[in-house]
Formats: sequence, structure tokens, C-alpha cells
Amino acid sequence: MTPRLSHILISAAFVLVTLFGVALTVSHLARGKESAVEQQSHVDQGEANAHSYQAQLADLNAADLQAKVDNQAKDLDRLMAERNALRAKLLQQPAPSHDQDGSVAPPVDPLPDPRDAIISKDDEVIRALMERAVVKDSLITQLTVSRDQWKSSFEAERRRSAGLEIALDAQKTVNKADKWIGRLQGFAIGIGVGYVGSKL
Repeated sequence: MTPRLSHILISAAFVLVTLFGVALTVSHLARGKESAVEQQSHVDQGEANAHSYQAQLADLNAADLQAKVDNQAKDLDRLMAERNALRAKLLQQPAPSHDQDGSVAPPVDPLPDPRDAIISKDDEVIRALMERAVVKDSLITQLTVSRDQWKSSFEAERRRSAGLEIALDAQKTVNKADKWIGRLQGFAIGIGVGYVGSKL
């Protein structure tokens, strides 16, 4: 073998080994990135599922609370109608008559004074309004929790989707690197077989 041919073969072997090393390194790094991104995508999927579950629970609670608010509105309407009827009854009472001396004469057929009933009904209305306010506050809280959980679920799902795209790109890089490794191995085997064949 001439010195020039040996230098060419050594240089070619060095280039092949370098390219092979680069391809192996790229493949290894891409596999590591793909694995890490896939693991993170599983974590993101779990997080999205957890947020989605919490959002669904908040939606169920909100639906129950909304039904309660609607029932309370009906009760409040009933109480207000009863209160208005008592007030109308009070307004229908005849005005007290005055005697010659200015004193108030008792009515001939005294009607029961509805003011006490109106005051009692007002108390019921106030209690109903306060209870409704508490339930509405709970409803607002559940709707806020639901919104926040659905938003968090969407963001986790978006991170998962982006991670899967990165993993797919890493897999493409691995495939390309593996293809180049195969080509370089084939080229090296071809050179080796050709060299051995020329010596035989």
C-alpha cells in the first residue's frame, strides 16, 4: 500500500468515525429530549385531567346552587305577594272617624290591625333575601372555580400538545440520525469489503 493511499484511507476512516460519532450524538440527544418531553406530556395530561375533574365538580355544584337560587326567587316572589296583599289590606281600612271633641272614635266593626303581620312578613322577606345572597355568593365562587379550573385544564392540554409536537420533531431527528448512521455503516462496510477484496 502506498503512503498516499494509506493517508487517504486513514483520512476517510477519520471522517467516517467523526460523522458516525456526530450522528450517534445527535441520535442520543434527540432520544433523550424525546423521552423527557414525553414524560412531561404525561404529567401535563394528568394535570389537565385533574383540572377538568375539578371543573366538572364545580359545574355540578354551580348547577345545584343555581337551582336553589331559582327556588329562592320563587319563594321570595311569594313572600312579596303576601306582603303586598297585607299592605293593600291596610290601605283598605277605613280612616278613623273623629268625634265632635276631636277624639278618635273606635270603628263600629274593628278590623285586626295588619301592621304586625306586615312587620312579620318584612322580617321573612329580609331573611329570604339574606339567604339568597349567601347562596348567590356560593354560586359566584363555584362559577369562578369552574372557570379557573377549565382554563388551567386548557393550558395544561396546550402544553401537552406543544410537548408532543416537540417529541415528534425529536423523533424525526432520531430517524434522520439513524438513517445517516446506517448509511455511514454501509459506506464503511463497503470500503472495508472493497479493500479486503482488492487484497485477495
